[in-house]
Amino acid sequence: MPSLISIREYGCLGIHGAPDSLDYAVVDKHAWHWLKNICLTRCNEQSEFLRLVSKNGHECIQVRNYVGTLETPSGTQIEILPKIAQSDQQSIARTRFLLRKMLSRVNRISWAESEEAHLRTTDRPIIEVLIYKFLNEVSAIVRRGIRSNYDRVQESARFLRGRLEVSKQIRRPISQQHIFDVEYDDYSPNRAENRLIRSALVKSLKWSRTAQNQRLARELLFTFDGIPYSSNIKNDFSEWSSGRDMVYYRALKPWCQLILNEQSPFVLTGDWKGISFLFPMEQLFEKYVALQLTRYLSAPYRLVGQAQSQHLARHNSDNWFALKPDMLIKERNKPVYVLDTKWKLINSQLSDRKSKYLISQSDMYQLFAYGHKYLKGKGEIFLVYPAHEDFSSPLLQFDYSSELHLWVVPYDLERDYLLIPDMCLMSNIFDFTQQNLVSQAG
Repeated sequence: MPSLISIREYGCLGIHGAPDSLDYAVVDKHAWHWLKNICLTRCNEQSEFLRLVSKNGHECIQVRNYVGTLETPSGTQIEILPKIAQSDQQSIARTRFLLRKMLSRVNRISWAESEEAHLRTTDRPIIEVLIYKFLNEVSAIVRRGIRSNYDRVQESARFLRGRLEVSKQIRRPISQQHIFDVEYDDYSPNRAENRLIRSALVKSLKWSRTAQNQRLARELLFTFDGIPYSSNIKNDFSEWSSGRDMVYYRALKPWCQLILNEQSPFVLTGDWKGISFLFPMEQLFEKYVALQLTRYLSAPYRLVGQAQSQHLARHNSDNWFALKPDMLIKERNKPVYVLDTKWKLINSQLSDRKSKYLISQSDMYQLFAYGHKYLKGKGEIFLVYPAHEDFSSPLLQFDYSSELHLWVVPYDLERDYLLIPDMCLMSNIFDFTQQNLVSQAG
């Protein structure tokens, strides 16, 4: 069996038949039973990551809406890609690139332009690319020198060092007078940043399968030898220094956060501690689009994420059922546009009343409520879906009323722009001088 399996969202895993591209992959029996056990132990949970289904008369496990890498106890790594990939190797590389770009932007991790071309054409799994970049960031720190600081140390020693703690010393019995209670400042690399880096290096070495990454991780761990692991990751991150002498450490903090605060949709059963590096695709798409749009907003507009100032109803003098649009664009303090992202593949060719472009009716209801509560029933609201070959231009305007209009628009992840019809009022609030985000006629 292969040690790495690539599949996309909502694809299936099974032990029968042959792989048929990114929608079905074959795993070994040990991996399959382990994954099935996860399904059975979490089948009643609201946000299930895996689901038992039937395909061609055989029981299969369907992955849901998380992307990233999962490792089974049998050693098989399962790479889950966003469902914008087609079933060929060229699109796998393209999808890995898009996922890496979204992760780097959302997690605020830097990526040197000189590495862009090399990493874009690579066929390495996303986890290996991320580890490769992290290790190179650590190497840059090592070349400039690992920072140390003074730590106050209190100990019993056989020789005088620093300050003698007289009160403790006089309480010692005569037989121990040759031992000194001393206090001194020790200049040591044992500080929060280095503890976190070493912990992240250990995890990277355990995760990586490539000889290049493993070799570099071992070399760097040797450099950090003597520095303990982080015993309290949250506390050490809070102590990460932002002083001027630590400026060259700054770019490494998001990488450590990404690796040490790994995303997992479930608690792994048993004692297995393999890779569980997974991200909910809906949230990743929402955050990415919000960050990109914020960069191009013109004054005096600003973008507010996850606004929740409005509620669907009042009951017993309280507000019930908060309404939380993904993005709210305000002109000063007045809401002027509502945007909601949906990580779904709609089809502009399915324009009949039955298919409705594959747009969910619940999404339409949701946007209707947003428009009435945040815009007082007047203005323009937007449903943003990922662009793909069957949805590459905005749909014709939907009218909730003569004063409230809905636009369904695509966001192009490859070229990083939102396709907004020129007839739409919101097309005038972005600064398109950088030509990275453009408006096109619908």
